[in-house]
Amino acid sequence: MKTFISLSIVIVFALITLWLQDAFKETPLVPEKKQKHFPDYFMDGFAVTQMNEQGLPAYVFRAERLQHYSDNNSSEITAPHIEIHDQRGNWSIVAARAVVYGETDIIHLYDQVAIRREKTPQQDGLAIDTSYLKVDTRKKIAETDRDAHISTGTLELDTRGMVFDS
Repeated sequence: MKTFISLSIVIVFALITLWLQDAFKETPLVPEKKQKHFPDYFMDGFAVTQMNEQGLPAYVFRAERLQHYSDNNSSEITAPHIEIHDQRGNWSIVAARAVVYGETDIIHLYDQVAIRREKTPQQDGLAIDTSYLKVDTRKKIAETDRDAHISTGTLELDTRGMVFDS
């Protein structure tokens, strides 16, 4: 009988402890919501120009639309167009869309990517077409691991993968 009474007291204390633990559990005043992939800001019809040391445009980055997402700090860009001005010739890069992750100098271009270099007296024009291109604007390197078609005035070349260092 003593064992039964002792066991009953332990069970009652255990139940009271569980009830108190649940009763005083902290509940947030505002329920937590999972952050969704939703743009926190956007721009339509924008252009960004970076100047060189002489005060002339080094490159111009234009697009129809940019949407920034704070959940992963990315920017999705519609119809990007990059113009690169260099003493050796002017370049143009267009694509259907682009993505920039974080605060980096790397632009990922997707779908119908076309790179064009103007013809100059010193060199033929150049055309490169691919489905993906990663551009490092600081190092001035463009690369792809996808199929690419390269053509100049005298050359036609199909390749898988390419690294282009201006």
